[in-house]
Amino acid sequence: MNSYDISDDEANDDAWNEINVVNEIIECIFCNDQYNSIEAALKHCCNTHKFDFNALKKKFNMDCYSFIKFINFVRATTPSGKEILDFETPVWNDDLYLKPVKESDPWLMFDFEEYFNSDTNEICSSKKPELNFEQQILQLQFQLQQKDEQIEELTKQLSQMRKIAQKILLNENNSNVDKNNKHFYVSSNSSYFDSYSHPGIHYDMLSDKIRTISYKTAIIENGHLFKDKIILDLGCGTGILSMFAASVGSQNIYAVDNSDIVYYTADIIKENNLENKITLIKAKIEDEPLSIGEIDIIVSEWMGYFLLFEGMLDSLIYARNRYLKSNGIIVPNECNLFICGANDPEGYKNSVEFWSDVYGFQMTCIKNEVTQEAIIDIMPPEKIVTSVANICSFNLYKCVIADTNFTSNFELRCYSDTTVTTFVGYFNTIFGLDKPVQFCTGPFSHPTHWKQTLFHIAHPIQCKKGSFFIV
Repeated sequence: MNSYDISDDEANDDAWNEINVVNEIIECIFCNDQYNSIEAALKHCCNTHKFDFNALKKKFNMDCYSFIKFINFVRATTPSGKEILDFETPVWNDDLYLKPVKESDPWLMFDFEEYFNSDTNEICSSKKPELNFEQQILQLQFQLQQKDEQIEELTKQLSQMRKIAQKILLNENNSNVDKNNKHFYVSSNSSYFDSYSHPGIHYDMLSDKIRTISYKTAIIENGHLFKDKIILDLGCGTGILSMFAASVGSQNIYAVDNSDIVYYTADIIKENNLENKITLIKAKIEDEPLSIGEIDIIVSEWMGYFLLFEGMLDSLIYARNRYLKSNGIIVPNECNLFICGANDPEGYKNSVEFWSDVYGFQMTCIKNEVTQEAIIDIMPPEKIVTSVANICSFNLYKCVIADTNFTSNFELRCYSDTTVTTFVGYFNTIFGLDKPVQFCTGPFSHPTHWKQTLFHIAHPIQCKKGSFFIV
């Protein structure tokens, strides 16, 4: 029977109080080792698993409720201590983790918040280094994101409907923009019309706070690099990145986009009294030489789904080679593609097994086609069951178009005895500046409008805990 140290006053107190565990068998959250006190278990976690609970509390500003969720998350998903401390956000902050995974788990009775309320209870022998600037920015971003309303997720069907609707509703001839304005140039390819013409898709991107705040932070915090410089905003859209650059004193900004959204952008620039700072050009960067001279900095949000799908990396490479000074800066300047395995039986059933029995008829011939196509969706972090592999990296100062045509073998380690039904692809974006910033579109990060790219496996893979498989 569990033994708890409860005073008479506490027993009569109607308010719930933390219970101190004594003479309890404590099983490590990372392995099967057992200890007779929480403190011994904490020291074991530090010495054996290199995991510092105090560092965890400070990094994510955790209280007792988030600690309970954390314990149940670890019990359910069995990540390593290093993997947890590498997380950018507390992925266990979901009410589903309030339900105990292990009955009568002594860790759930541990007064986590009180124990680590000061530096007097440092368990690890040496203090962890303070969070670097990049980590502080990510932590502050997450805290801001928690207070904002969760980004509305739009389905693929609505996106397709929007593309059709915008072609019906928008007409270039209806614009009231003065196209002879000296700060607004229209190229000979002015008939170009694409899915970025309607404000709706720009709402999706601008309301993606991870994306937009990362760009804003990178530009504002590195304003000394932008001050008095000549900037190319490639694929400018509504001009938000150009206006960030203008706010830190850039000398001249060329905002280039071939979508009809630029007719709205011209009004936005004028509305903010920036027409003498920002020159708007409607053109496809590759089609004709633009009279913009050499550029100090290229800033661009060029990334597509799974980084490269419908992205504009080739346009960025062209602009870099054609206009950027030899010592110029690209913002952002590095992206990495990642993949991991998930066990998502419900998603697999809905997408793949659906074809096994369609109202009593077999349509299994369609299964192969389905597993050849990617799905853009959010994969809950608790469904990730393997390690993560980096399958490709892009240094935007050096990469060439041929780099986008690649193959990559990768190795994944299983966290438990499980079935891998789906590969999950995502990317991160790095602003390697004096004050660096980065964001990630993966399942353990706050959702972005890119979501993740899911690849269902034709024949799901059975794997054992700790085993590796190579793809």
